[in-house]
Amino acid sequence: MGKNNLLNKYGTRESNLELLRIICMFWITAHHYIYYGGFSIPDDVTFNKFIALLFDIGGQIGVAGFVLISGYFMVTSEFKGKKLIRLVLDVLIYTLLFLLIFYLKDPTVIGEAKITEFIFPFANSKYWFMTHYVVLYIVSPFLNAAIKGLKQKTYLGLLVAGFVIWCLLPTFENLNPTYSRFIWFVYLYCLAGYIRLYPDRITNAKGYGAIAAVMAVFSTFMVLINKGHEFTEYNPLFFVTENKVLTLMCILPLFLAFKNLRIGKSRIINFISSSMLAVYIITDNQFLKNYIWRYEFSLFKFLDKWYFSLHVIVFLTLIMLSCVLVDKVLGFILDHSLYLLLGKPYDKVMGKISKTTDKMISGLAIKNVKKRGKL
Repeated sequence: MGKNNLLNKYGTRESNLELLRIICMFWITAHHYIYYGGFSIPDDVTFNKFIALLFDIGGQIGVAGFVLISGYFMVTSEFKGKKLIRLVLDVLIYTLLFLLIFYLKDPTVIGEAKITEFIFPFANSKYWFMTHYVVLYIVSPFLNAAIKGLKQKTYLGLLVAGFVIWCLLPTFENLNPTYSRFIWFVYLYCLAGYIRLYPDRITNAKGYGAIAAVMAVFSTFMVLINKGHEFTEYNPLFFVTENKVLTLMCILPLFLAFKNLRIGKSRIINFISSSMLAVYIITDNQFLKNYIWRYEFSLFKFLDKWYFSLHVIVFLTLIMLSCVLVDKVLGFILDHSLYLLLGKPYDKVMGKISKTTDKMISGLAIKNVKKRGKL
């Protein structure tokens, strides 16, 4: 298969938000490198430690950005059972693959009681992000149906109320009585949906990139300033955790900046971005993350080097590209091997499962929309 044919299907979507998707996953991967490497908030701040802290807080910013991008596209798209099946299979295949690899290397690393946890990774939240993401995709038709049933003012009011309850109060009063990570995912989904459905001069304005950069640096200083403060003593990263104002104020301007960026359709960018979930699944694997981040490539081997920043960028870029390559090769092998082994029955079975899932989920959501008017 030629290069043009291989990349052809990735040239149908504008690449601005796909590029942001890659950047967000880079942030998440960098956070894993810093966090699992054992880095803690320093007492003596050096340039390298400041950069490490900047990468560390970028993890939650990257997660929020990834969900915003997904919500922006999914709010106007149809639910596809085939995509859901592929998401679940990807997690299961990679989990079992690394389980087998590390078991062959050292059988003692796996206890009998843990086997079921790897066979059913969603039930045990081995991948908390993927668990929430898959559930979000399952309920997306219902969210879209609810959104379409709201007038713009009601929709905006709901977002303001959600911001106060799940972001503002938890930031300044540390009140999280109804909060969960999934609720935050739903809120970000709805926020991105509003931006997609109701564009205006504010969301289409330019200059948001500079605001995002300033907020990211400011957030890092806030962590350093608040270390040891009574309010944040138990968690110096309190003000930059997932549902805090600073986190949202970092990613929202960046999201708007990339939304308004015009770089056309790049097959290369879209090709790479399509494997970003695989990058997360691979690099956050229970066995592999300890092997990579904590032992073989510990950040403490490079933290005092003058080239630390360059090392992080180059090293993580190579890790991500390696994961993309693994994902594409494994996907090609699985798709073709299953088809060769099972032939047309494979297509028929997968097609029936996909159509059944489509009807069950999308059908219920559509019926709910038809039963009521806009609020």
